[in-house]
Amino acid sequence: MSAILQLEFRLELPTTRPLVPISAAMVLADRGEDYVLGAIETGAIGWAWDIRGKAAAAREIRIWRESLLEWLADPLASLRALARPEGEVVASLFPHSRAEVRGTELQRMFSCGHSHVMNLINDWLLAGTTEAGPGPTGSPRITRVSVMGFLLSRRVI
Repeated sequence: MSAILQLEFRLELPTTRPLVPISAAMVLADRGEDYVLGAIETGAIGWAWDIRGKAAAAREIRIWRESLLEWLADPLASLRALARPEGEVVASLFPHSRAEVRGTELQRMFSCGHSHVMNLINDWLLAGTTEAGPGPTGSPRITRVSVMGFLLSRRVI
């Protein structure tokens, strides 16, 4: 006879990754993509953005970790995230008040790769203030204002 062992699990998502890919939400909720997209589109998950570049056909959905955690804790009561002003939510993504964001910081924020950030700069969706150089210190700098504007124009509702 086999016994089932239930372990207690406390879910914590890293604060350095404030935007979570939809695939992570699917795994955490044990639901399919259509279910999670439905939760976003009905407002049950209050804050999500499409961060795809101009040439991309498929959406690149990222969910604000706070609204994801609220939805996972109580899918029916998560609508309180919508009461927050959009500018306040977007500003909360930045751990500092600097006018520029390093490309590596943006990669963590968006949970994406270097090439995605570079494509957004090349598509003129983000304003880079420096060129990307070689090596580990070659990350481009991007204006905070352009990141905020990009997100404000890309909300999924």
